[in-house]
Amino acid sequence: MINIDELELEKIIRKVIEKELRGEKSIKYVDPSGVAVVKAEKIEKVKFDTGNPQDQVYVTDLFSLEESPRIGAGMMEMTKSTFDWTLNYDEIDYVIEGKLEIVIDGRTITGEKGDVLLIPKGSSIKFKATEYAKFIYVVYPANWMEQK
Repeated sequence: MINIDELELEKIIRKVIEKELRGEKSIKYVDPSGVAVVKAEKIEKVKFDTGNPQDQVYVTDLFSLEESPRIGAGMMEMTKSTFDWTLNYDEIDYVIEGKLEIVIDGRTITGEKGDVLLIPKGSSIKFKATEYAKFIYVVYPANWMEQK
């Protein structure tokens, strides 16, 4: 059993009650064991800067480095956008909706709904969505943004 002092327990209960009173539903639950669940359809989209203000690319990490220090995961949505990217980490993408294209060395690899793509560390690619793509990415290591 977890040992939580009375004041800490009161803080947690107050937060939960305040959220409920405001009608907010938690999008993430982390069990004391570390097992977690995210209501992925409810996550807030965050605009991703591709260098082109016309691009419609949104990305959100699903777990913090504190929650998952070794492996990362997030969700990306793209609408009629293409951008260059070099991966200094390994990535696996699961296409939830639409069509995700990876352009590498002049070739296009296409993933559609239900497909899983592997992009090895060191790949210089273009992420491309001719129309729309929504996908989950899993990266190793978790601190992918800090990799050089």
